[in-house]
Amino acid sequence: MRLEVLIQDGGIYLDSDVLILRSFDPLLNLNNIVKVHQDDQEAAFNAVILEKKDATFLKRLYDAYQNFNQNCWDCHSVRLAGRLTSMYPNEITVLPTNTILRPS
Repeated sequence: MRLEVLIQDGGIYLDSDVLILRSFDPLLNLNNIVKVHQDDQEAAFNAVILEKKDATFLKRLYDAYQNFNQNCWDCHSVRLAGRLTSMYPNEITVLPTNTILRPS
């Protein structure tokens, strides 16, 4: 559902456990989706997504959900987005992990 809404309207998606410490304003002018790259693997942290309406990358990700495997929750939620990032680097802005994730 989150992908459908972002494709249709654009905007910002946040998981319910995300704590905002700073304004998103500096990120709003970046092109395409804002994705944080996890340092230890080719994966996409998707608890925070900033995207414009009709974003090509989100459409690709949404289309890939047609092959969703309910027995592998992270296969689509983080791994697939990471692979698509490598395949379509011009459609996404990759930020370092510490940009959005606060170190524990």
